[in-house]
Amino acid sequence: MNSKNILVYPKYPRNLHRLYQIAQNLWCTWNYDAINLFYRIDAKLFKEVSHNPVRFLHSLSRERLEALSADRGFCSSLKRSGSSLMNICVSRRRAKGRKGRALRQKAAHRVFFNGVWSA
Repeated sequence: MNSKNILVYPKYPRNLHRLYQIAQNLWCTWNYDAINLFYRIDAKLFKEVSHNPVRFLHSLSRERLEALSADRGFCSSLKRSGSSLMNICVSRRRAKGRKGRALRQKAAHRVFFNGVWSA
């Protein structure tokens, strides 16, 4: 018997797209602003799904998502948390780029002599 796994993702209102990005990143498990976003949506449900943000978002009703989309205060908090996450991701990419560049430069100055690489 052949079986296929099918992943179904709910369609979020346009101004809530960062909510899913935040839920998919482990950063949200230790960032208090991100955790508070989920508690703000529905604290009881968030506890019921064992604080799993992805499961939590999949459990939300369409009506609740529409209500959140219209809530200016929530959207402002979401934008702030989303910006924090994006800043962290960008700074990590830059740091990796600098490390990689430094390693490439260091490797370019190494010399292989008598079967040994110089430091």
